[in-house]
Amino acid sequence: MVNQAEIQRKDEILATAQKILFKKNTVKISLTEIAKELGITHVALYRHFKNKDDLWFSLAKHWLITTENDLNKIATSPAANPVDQLNVWLTALTKAKQVTYQQHSALFSLYTDMVRTHPELEAQHLQVLQIQILSIFKIKQPNENDLAISQAVLDAFTFFYDPRYKEHWSNPKINIRQENMWQLISPAIKKWEN
Repeated sequence: MVNQAEIQRKDEILATAQKILFKKNTVKISLTEIAKELGITHVALYRHFKNKDDLWFSLAKHWLITTENDLNKIATSPAANPVDQLNVWLTALTKAKQVTYQQHSALFSLYTDMVRTHPELEAQHLQVLQIQILSIFKIKQPNENDLAISQAVLDAFTFFYDPRYKEHWSNPKINIRQENMWQLISPAIKKWEN
C-alpha cells in the first residue's frame, strides 16, 4: 500500500529531475545528481523507481498527465458556447506541445522517446483527449458518430500537436495555418453541436 508520504516523495523526485533536466537541457543526468539535489543517497531513489528508465518514463508520464489536467480544466469549465470552448481547448493543446518543444527540448525529446517505446502511452493520451472533447459538448454516452467526430477533430489538428511534425512548429505561419484549419472544420462542428 502506497502512503501519502511516498507519493509526495515521488512527486518531489520527479520535480527535481525535471528542474535539472530544464537546467541542463539533456537527459544525460545521473541518479546521483538528482539524489544530491534532494540531499539523499542515490540508493534511496530506488525505493521509488526501479531504475533510471523508470524515472524518465514516470517524468514523461507526469508531464503528459499535467498537460491533460490543464486541458481538462478548459474542457470542464462552464461555457456558453462549446464550439468556442473547443477552439480554446485545441489552442491550449497545441501550445502545450509546441512551447514544450521550443523551450524545453530535452523534456519534449524524453516524451517522444517514451511514446515511441511505449505506444500504449500515446494511445491512452489520445483517448483522454477524445473524452475531453466529448465532455466539452456534454456527451456522456457517445454513440459511434460522436466518437468518429471527436477523433476527426484530433486528426485535423495532428499537424499542430503531434511530435512527428515538430520541425514545422517554428514556422512563423503556424498559427495562421491552425486558424485556417479551425475555420475549415468549425462549420461541421457547429452542425455536430446541434
